[in-house]
Amino acid sequence: GPNEPPAKGVSIQLHPIVEEMCKVSLSTFINMMNEDCEKEPVARACEGVSEIIQKIGIVGLTIITDDKKRMIEPLITVLTKLINEKANCQVATKFEQDDNDDDDDHDHIVMESVCDLIGTLAKCM
Repeated sequence: GPNEPPAKGVSIQLHPIVEEMCKVSLSTFINMMNEDCEKEPVARACEGVSEIIQKIGIVGLTIITDDKKRMIEPLITVLTKLINEKANCQVATKFEQDDNDDDDDHDHIVMESVCDLIGTLAKCM
């Protein structure tokens, strides 16, 4: 893979093996963000996506998924869900009437990770 992150807006050519590894990793993280019912793993998945995008830049968003979409499409969909508090990890806790500080901390962790990821996306474009 690249030794230094590419410049803003610059798309680099990835080795096919690196591209496949990024595709699998990004798809797994996006799936976790979309389907996991726990907030901590969702926050960590956001961080994982952010780390990959920081390393490979905008090309990470153009990788084609198994269902023939550019990686940015499912990523934007799940980020929109998270921002609107409609992701599984956010909806599941709304049904639990336990309003404690731990849940507020986890809400903060998720939203902080989402905002950081959006910042990373803005920096790479």
